[in-house]
Amino acid sequence: MYFISFGVFAISGTHMIDAENKKISYVLFFLMVFFVSLFGIIHQERPFVTIIYEFIFSCIYLSLKYEYRFWIYNKFIKILSILFLLGIIEYILLYAGVDFFWGTYERENMEFYQGIFTSVPVYYSEVPARFMAFCEEPGLVGTLSFFILISLDKTKYRKEFYIFLISGILSLSMAFYLLGLLYFVLHFRKYFFSFKKLLAIAIVVVLAFTFLGDFLDYRIFGRVNSKDAIETLDNRNDDNVNKKFDNYIKTSDALLGVGHRTYYNWKKQTDSISVGLKEQLFMYGFVGVFMIFIIFSLIYLKYNGKNKERLKVLLLYWVSFYQRSYWFFPPLVIVIFNNRNIYENRNLNIS
Repeated sequence: MYFISFGVFAISGTHMIDAENKKISYVLFFLMVFFVSLFGIIHQERPFVTIIYEFIFSCIYLSLKYEYRFWIYNKFIKILSILFLLGIIEYILLYAGVDFFWGTYERENMEFYQGIFTSVPVYYSEVPARFMAFCEEPGLVGTLSFFILISLDKTKYRKEFYIFLISGILSLSMAFYLLGLLYFVLHFRKYFFSFKKLLAIAIVVVLAFTFLGDFLDYRIFGRVNSKDAIETLDNRNDDNVNKKFDNYIKTSDALLGVGHRTYYNWKKQTDSISVGLKEQLFMYGFVGVFMIFIIFSLIYLKYNGKNKERLKVLLLYWVSFYQRSYWFFPPLVIVIFNNRNIYENRNLNIS
């Protein structure tokens, strides 16, 4: 579907392109081609198809005029909020004894029940399950919900705002909670000197502890208060990966990585679990990760400008990268590169 869409756009979509954005898109395209070619040659490996279509999608999306990007953003938010809402309803019904399971599947050595709009681990009735909707894991729900929440026009998308807020809370994602806390710290004056906003935050906290006290204690606070808190919080990589990384980081391979296909083949052979920054360091090394940081930050600042608020979002993005190393993940691209005010004032200096 991605490549069909690209073909249609190439044939009949030129009128949708913004001249200024086109320049930024070209910069991104050539930087991506250089990155993929460089590490393809170094490691003698073909790039993943996923990387190629995500790069192309990002180039096309960033080149669009604002009205077309907003149309995509608006539909994305509306549809995703409906699907998340239906997933939340199904999730709540599960704990009321009503399920809509039609099968099971296995992922990363764990078995899940497949519902209509959400999946849950088979142990959900014994141990608190995290809300994951139709995503591959709850952490994705939490990360995506967080970045949507900080991008939403709360007046225009009031209902959607609360749906994504509830989704993030129910995901019990450490990323959602820590990013949310960091967001409030970065906006201390905005939230902590407003009685209404403080009251709203207090209400959300009270409701969360009232209805999700056991879940939060088991999934969040229990991990923070444990003796091995650091290891427990960094649950993106299993022991097998961590041991390999400790040895790998001391070798010359850590400079340029071992290659994405080489690393993924090792993961398959060993049934290892790895997500986040460590995985990127394995695949591309310190040089590759540094290039990823420079390329995304450069494009982000070229498009969004250097306004203080935009720099805060960029900081939060890189904080989230540690646990979920999405580079040009289409849903996040749609959310992060869409604000009209940013678009019209991209050349503002830091204020």
